[in-house]
Amino acid sequence: MSTITHIVCSPLTRTLETAIHGLAPLLAKGVKIKAWNELRKTGHWLCNMGSELKIVKEIYEGYGVDFSGLEEVREYKLHDLEELSSGVCADEIKEEVVQIWC
Repeated sequence: MSTITHIVCSPLTRTLETAIHGLAPLLAKGVKIKAWNELRKTGHWLCNMGSELKIVKEIYEGYGVDFSGLEEVREYKLHDLEELSSGVCADEIKEEVVQIWC
């Protein structure tokens, strides 16, 4: 039995596609993907903006992707370099993961 119980993924199309195809054996065993805005890549490029949430849901809910709690976020999330290099973002995400699944 796999020790992987959860998959968290950015709601961007490219990351959902990677998770669905790259982790297909886990999905076949019932492991679900949780789409999470906080995992979107940051930056002011159009590719980091993503598609409308309703469109992404229509495409990927059939693959068992959990979009619950996900809000429509289309703006760019910018961080300053000092914040990124300090690990603050990673620490915040880690704390949230622990609260959700532990």
